Amino acid sequence: EAAPHDIGYVKQAMFHYFQVLFQGEIGLPILCVGSVWKSWELLKEGFLLALTQGREIQAQNFFSSFTLMKLRHSSALGGASLGARHIGHLLPMDYSANAIAFYSHTFS
Repeated sequence: EAAPHDIGYVKQAMFHYFQVLFQGEIGLPILCVGSVWKSWELLKEGFLLALTQGREIQAQNFFSSFTLMKLRHSSALGGASLGARHIGHLLPMDYSANAIAFYSHTFS
C-alpha cells in the first residue's frame, strides 16, 4: 500500500519547521514534564553528553543551543485551550507566561 504522503516532502517540511525552532532566541525550547526533572543536577552530565554526541552526528550546523523549561501551570490549561478552540471559542492565553526556563546551554 502506498504511503499517504511523500516522505521526502514530510522530511523537508519537518526540517524547515525545526530549523525555525533551532534558531530562536532561546535555541531549541525543550519542555520538561514529570518528576524526573527534579533530579536535573544528577541528569545533567549524561543529558549534555547525549545531546553533544547527537549534535556532532546529525545537526552540528543547526543545533547550537537549547533551553530547558518547566510548566508554570497545569498542562490541562493547554487541553482546555484546544477543547475551546474545537468548539469555536478562543481562550485568551499568554503562552510566554506558561513556562519558565531553568537551564540554558550553548554548544561551543
